[in-house]
Amino acid sequence: MCVTLCEELNDDDDDDDDMSVFLLNATSLAKPNAIQLLETELLQMQCDTALITESWFNKYHQDAMLLTQVYSLYRRDHRFGKGGGVCAYICITQSHYLFSICTKSKLWYFTR
Repeated sequence: MCVTLCEELNDDDDDDDDMSVFLLNATSLAKPNAIQLLETELLQMQCDTALITESWFNKYHQDAMLLTQVYSLYRRDHRFGKGGGVCAYICITQSHYLFSICTKSKLWYFTR
């Protein structure tokens, strides 16, 4: 199931302050053409950010194989067994950064 959310970040009516988020439980982006299909959908829907659960990426999936031309990738892979993992694709035009809140998990924080 996926949901697209547009949330106004402040009270003025400026459309530039909207940030669109695409939320997806992918049940594996490690399939052939899955990244290309995701990028096509994100571009068509003009999404700023995609938050993905169940990416199924692991240490054998190199970033170079998962990158797109328009979105930066941040990922946290499941270490043991099949399944799990989360990732975020963030449009390169968005000002953003990543910081770690502890050694076992990551927190993505987006700013404009």
